[in-house]
Amino acid sequence: MVNIRFKKGVKVRAIQPEIVLAIPIVASVFAKFNNAECVITSAREGTHMKRSMHYVGYALDFRTRHIAVGWHEKLAKEVRRALTDEYDVVLEKTHLHVEYDPT
Repeated sequence: MVNIRFKKGVKVRAIQPEIVLAIPIVASVFAKFNNAECVITSAREGTHMKRSMHYVGYALDFRTRHIAVGWHEKLAKEVRRALTDEYDVVLEKTHLHVEYDPT
């Protein structure tokens, strides 16, 4: 079973359908890692880089602290493989950043 939840305070208003489609795919990859919960920690709120796709509803951040450190790279690789090449997946220090960026 895939377990998806949003961190308290995450604002989902006006997130774009292309990034919504990625949520269950990312969650299914998280589930492969000891049935890890998929927690979305950021959508349109928060402070991000100046031209971040978060501000236009095309990016989400997923918590990684509950995944063993040695597995972070493998998790990111599996998410990249599961999504199309229209998505960028970046492993950050505290989370996995996923954005829809077809260019």
